[in-house]
Amino acid sequence: IATAVVSIGGVYQTEGVLAAFVAESPRGVAATSLTLPLGPYAGTTSFSLLMYANGPGETLHFKFQTSDGTVVDLQERLTFEINGVEGSMPSPFMLSGNYSPPPSTPPPPAPSPGPPASPPPISPSAVDLSISLNTGWTWVSLNVIAADMSLAALFATLNPPFTDDDYIKSQFTFTQYYSGFGFYGTLTEASANTMTMYKVKKATAGSLTFSGEPVALPLAASLTPGWNYIPCPYQSATSLGVAFGSATFLSTSDTIKSQMDFATYYENFGWFGQLGSLTPGEGYKM
Repeated sequence: IATAVVSIGGVYQTEGVLAAFVAESPRGVAATSLTLPLGPYAGTTSFSLLMYANGPGETLHFKFQTSDGTVVDLQERLTFEINGVEGSMPSPFMLSGNYSPPPSTPPPPAPSPGPPASPPPISPSAVDLSISLNTGWTWVSLNVIAADMSLAALFATLNPPFTDDDYIKSQFTFTQYYSGFGFYGTLTEASANTMTMYKVKKATAGSLTFSGEPVALPLAASLTPGWNYIPCPYQSATSLGVAFGSATFLSTSDTIKSQMDFATYYENFGWFGQLGSLTPGEGYKM
């Protein structure tokens, strides 16, 4: 993942599309931007880029499409690292090119951080979801939904709380935590009504409890070729056979994995492997 600032012809870009490539194969696109609110680059536009590769060691290069449609090859190169992090709010990953676009308007002033969020109100039919976070990365998912699904509300009970450089990322967006400010990134709220999970990176282990209404089932699934982030939407551990009993997209060699185990699907047989069920609070790749 990268928090990047793009300079074209010496001008910081306020809009456009940033993309990462290995050779000519795209490995990540950032089409949305945010204004850096703190640090020496406060007021400058940043692009939150989630990148992937076939393995560590691949060389990434970058292109930027300006607001007038011009595609610029950027000078910098980056060696891909699994779970690597490039740049931050006070020290972004700087990318540069030589094309001079038309003058742009000055960026808007940096927003002021809002007051800390309180846990959302609990309805009489609400249930609690308890999640334990490891030191390092934890794959998590939600099986409840509340009126306030912001990250601040979701992690309001986290103990111990987040510290600088802790991260949360979905399959396509991410956010970083800064002490005294909160979360900064394109991932701003969680969802329990979509087929997704989240990867949380924390410097110290912790736990949280989040309350909400149980997710309405069945939960529609729309999967793409390759890996998809998958949640456990159920209120109790549910076998793979039951969870995917109505799925028509499964074929031999399809695989689902948790952080520790996996299972493979075989037509006319079912699932085979150490992973036998989906567990509330845990996330999966399929």
